[in-house]
Amino acid sequence: MCVGGVKMESLHTSNTKILYVQTFREFSLTYGGNALVGLSRYGNTQPEVLLQILLHNRPHGVSRRTLMRELFDERDVLDAAHSLQVLLYNLRVKLRKAGLPDSEYIRRDGEMYYWTEAIPVEEDAERFEQLCSEAAETESPENRKRLYTEACNLYRGEFLEDHSATWVLREAKRYERLYGVCVEALAQIAREELNYTALEALGRQAATAQPFWGWERLTMEGMLGEGRLWNARQLYFAIERYYRESDMPMDERIQALYDQCRPMDPGAVPSPDRLLENLSAQSENGGYVCSYAAFTGLCEMAKRWNRNGMLLTATISAGGEQTVAMLLRSLRSMLRPCDALTHTDDEQIMIFLSEASEQTSRQWQQRLTRYCRENSISLLVGWQTVKIGVPPVES
Repeated sequence: MCVGGVKMESLHTSNTKILYVQTFREFSLTYGGNALVGLSRYGNTQPEVLLQILLHNRPHGVSRRTLMRELFDERDVLDAAHSLQVLLYNLRVKLRKAGLPDSEYIRRDGEMYYWTEAIPVEEDAERFEQLCSEAAETESPENRKRLYTEACNLYRGEFLEDHSATWVLREAKRYERLYGVCVEALAQIAREELNYTALEALGRQAATAQPFWGWERLTMEGMLGEGRLWNARQLYFAIERYYRESDMPMDERIQALYDQCRPMDPGAVPSPDRLLENLSAQSENGGYVCSYAAFTGLCEMAKRWNRNGMLLTATISAGGEQTVAMLLRSLRSMLRPCDALTHTDDEQIMIFLSEASEQTSRQWQQRLTRYCRENSISLLVGWQTVKIGVPPVES
């Protein structure tokens, strides 16, 4: 069974004698690699509601009073206790016909009801919460990213959507908040790694799982980080139309991002104070890490002003995005505040050394090569340095 792009078997074991329960978006059960038949995909019949309560509340069990309240509250039932016994009997028959091995399925201990231990269960919501907890507690950045990613992939949509029971709505709200924490954490990791492609993809995934939560802003932010202003504007127009047709107010954070990429109104005079307020909040200690579009603008201005500057390009041949992220963080601390750096894709970095000579550029190449060698980062030897306004000089 595959839930949200993650194989549930890999979350537990390869044992097929496990009942896999999907609760995010639609309700479904899989046992032995096969979907159980005879069960509604929405799970809104009384036997299925009873099953959902029992599966979701293991191993603590559910009291008889709670079951009767959730199943018969505000209904004209003469004998709720008898009706509960009838439901339990019907559920056992239904599960047997659906394909589960013969068992009592539900056991009673006094006033408490439990799902049988004879049929192990793995529920996507339970696993999702476990991953979130592990991600919050781990001290390893790599593990944190992996765990949050796995958790986000499990969350396909609202918990048991189309159900209006009080306990379902309560749990749905809790999982919504947890998912928001996961997405924000992954978004921050992508920003720190300057991985705007990942940020854009995260926004699209989150907007599908949680419509009207404003996650489209992450997609716009990723586009802006890569300098794709036209794409960001087109996405905003599509979002604005979608919100308007759904009679929903536009998210203010999305509107703020559009203000960064929309063409300036003819005749508009920007406020100097507002310009200063919108300047990057990056620390002035170290180089300026920016998008490729901003980097290109800096090089263009240096050329127009006839300033001395050197452009260095290097390609990472091994290590992937984690290596690039680590390298960028280290480079930023090594550079001067007047220098800038960016990455054009997951393997290439570019450095602009302001007011630097060719000798300084060569020294930088040696320093960076030594750093990469000491940290086991493979660099292609194909360095290229370009003096702004002068034909390139191969190193």
